[in-house]
Amino acid sequence: MTGYKTVYFTDDSGVYVGAGLAQESPRQPGKWMLPQGAVLDAPPEIPSGMAALRKDETWCLVPDNRGEIWFDKDGNEVEIQEVGDPFEKNLTRESASLVKEPDKQSVRDYAEFLIEQGTLINGVMFRTNAESVNRLREMLDAYDAGLPEALNFQALTANGEMLELDTREKVVGLYHAAIRYRAGIVTRSAEIQKLASIPDPEQTALWDLSKPLENILDDLQI
Repeated sequence: MTGYKTVYFTDDSGVYVGAGLAQESPRQPGKWMLPQGAVLDAPPEIPSGMAALRKDETWCLVPDNRGEIWFDKDGNEVEIQEVGDPFEKNLTRESASLVKEPDKQSVRDYAEFLIEQGTLINGVMFRTNAESVNRLREMLDAYDAGLPEALNFQALTANGEMLELDTREKVVGLYHAAIRYRAGIVTRSAEIQKLASIPDPEQTALWDLSKPLENILDDLQI
């Protein structure tokens, strides 16, 4: 009997647009007849303000400001029509005449925003604020104390989905990833604040923890 499998569609730009069904080939069992723009592997959980983009046969998350009005260097309004970081196109959220010069406080504020928003951990968007990290620490204490309630632990993801944490290993993995991300953001914040000229902290590229800040600044020509 011919079967069906959930597949995930992208538009012509590679942006995820939704899920559908693909039919199994009647002549080649186990092979799926994929419609154009469809892939078999699911995109990661997508937080608000982001989009899942298919690139080099894998998914990545990118800023999604489509429909918003930004400004070019001459103060002209520009409607964002594509995903990606508008700052990389030298656009700003406010007209140049209204833009406030970035300062250390604006860097600290944005770092706190990123920590509150959280990061992808094992394909799930998880908040990394102090409350969330402390809750994970309490779960570990419960496991170490041998409390039976530990086997029924659940956590709420940043997108409001329940995550089963029924083994100590799951909690440890999530906890370590969360504190590494927090530490990375705090460290990057300090590095940016030390710069002689502080760039706009809302530039997504500045917070790519996989790259040294010096390399990022070279890429951004800052």
